[in-house]
Amino acid sequence: MKTHVDEARLQSLLDQSRTLHRGVAHDIAPAGLAAAQADDMAMLQTAASLENVAVSTYTAALNLEAVRGGNATVVAFLTTTRNQHADHAAAFNAAVTRAGGMVQTNPDPKYAALVQQAPLTTVADVLTLAVDLEDVATQTFVRAATLAGTPALRSLFVSVAAVEAQHRAILLTVASVLDATPAVAVTLHPDVARLPAATGSIGFPTSTTAVTQASPPDEGALL
Repeated sequence: MKTHVDEARLQSLLDQSRTLHRGVAHDIAPAGLAAAQADDMAMLQTAASLENVAVSTYTAALNLEAVRGGNATVVAFLTTTRNQHADHAAAFNAAVTRAGGMVQTNPDPKYAALVQQAPLTTVADVLTLAVDLEDVATQTFVRAATLAGTPALRSLFVSVAAVEAQHRAILLTVASVLDATPAVAVTLHPDVARLPAATGSIGFPTSTTAVTQASPPDEGALL
């Protein structure tokens, strides 16, 4: 049975994350992007390739019966998250275009292969895979922000990294609720007394973002 979702409340919460990246493809000064060097171009193309993996993975997840026929709040979150990844891919490719490069429409080869091999049958499978992909994206974009050659590009990478980190936090929290015993429904208005004790903190397992799992700058490059 599907859990009722307060669409207005859900949209309000999701819009808060959307403000972190809304218009990022349009607000960055073209002059700043035009100065992108070869290394910057490679990082942008790799970033787009990771976003392409995320889009295809969330799309596949949303087609699973276990997801489509399950919790409506989870479906709404996964749908919005998939759309945000598409926005991010467009933002990175817009930066590539402004700098005179080739847009990256293919997935990152390393993670496309891993997704193909990963089990993707249950909601738990989806959450586990999505958490890993969001973590890799976050770490990659944080590292890219330290390497980018212009303030405009650093701003782009940091802005998107913040959204990916938020995605991961929500996914970890949802997973903890689904694992709760006795069972607790995933809803925007939960019975707080029934939530697992770790619900308030599990989404933020560390206080800083490591970059040990960051993809190499040229992993998804077309150069």
